[in-house]
Amino acid sequence: HVLPVVSEFLAAFPQITVKLVLADRNLHLLDEHIDVALRIGKLPDSSMIATQVGTVSRVVCASPQYLSRAGEPQSPADLARFSCVVFDALPSGSIWDFASNKGRPESVSIHARLAVNTAEAAIDAAIAGVGLTNVLSY
Repeated sequence: HVLPVVSEFLAAFPQITVKLVLADRNLHLLDEHIDVALRIGKLPDSSMIATQVGTVSRVVCASPQYLSRAGEPQSPADLARFSCVVFDALPSGSIWDFASNKGRPESVSIHARLAVNTAEAAIDAAIAGVGLTNVLSY
């Protein structure tokens, strides 16, 4: 999502150079000489200036082939019997939280068959049929 915007920016401003850092962790902007950052979540330092540009939510997804083989979960509690791909950069780990009908979060302990450190790897593994994954909707 970011690269097309940066490419368009570079085309409009040929005198500017950009070093694009894509990371699934919060970088320290001053120490790493970063001028602009796109972050998901709350800012750790209130002295930073932020503008909300959108919203994301968490989604559980899997390939159609995996679902036809393993079945489809009907409720969050069903996830405990499925193989899952965990995205380590999210704090949830092997416990996934969901909003319940009663307004309280419902926590489900899942079977992490594979743990990866990027959202792209989690999605690629889910597409390959490894299991369900819980990633951000972007």
